[in-house]
Amino acid sequence: MLVIFVLAITNVSCAQDERKAGPPPIPDAEKVNKMVDNLANELDLSGEQKEEVASIFNNHFDSMREKTEISKKTGERPSREVMEKQKQDFENEVKSVLTQEQQQKFDAHMKKMRNHQKSGQQGKRKPKKDQR
Repeated sequence: MLVIFVLAITNVSCAQDERKAGPPPIPDAEKVNKMVDNLANELDLSGEQKEEVASIFNNHFDSMREKTEISKKTGERPSREVMEKQKQDFENEVKSVLTQEQQQKFDAHMKKMRNHQKSGQQGKRKPKKDQR
C-alpha cells in the first residue's frame, strides 16, 4: 500500500513539473483584455493608445496561437532565438505607440513580469491590502 502511495505521489509531482516546463500558456481573449486594461492603467494610456495596444496584443497572441497549432501538428518547435525575436518585435511594436515616459514605465513593467515568471509566481496574486 505504501509503495502505491509513493508511486502515485511521484506521478503527480512529475505531471506538475511537466506543466511548468516550456512557455506559459497563451492567454485567451478575456485575459488579453485584462492585460491591456492593467497596462492602460499602469501607463496612463489615452483611449486611442489603449485601442492600438489592444490591437497589437490581440494580433500577437492570435499569431502565437496559430504558430502553436502548427507546431503541435508538425512536432517542430521554433528555436529560442526565434521566440525571443518575436517577443522583442512585439514589445517594440507596443512601445511605438507610447510616449517616452510610457516606454520607460513599460520597460519596468516588462522587467517586473519577467521576474515574476522566473520566480514561479505567475498566476499567483498577493492579497489586496484590505485582505491582509
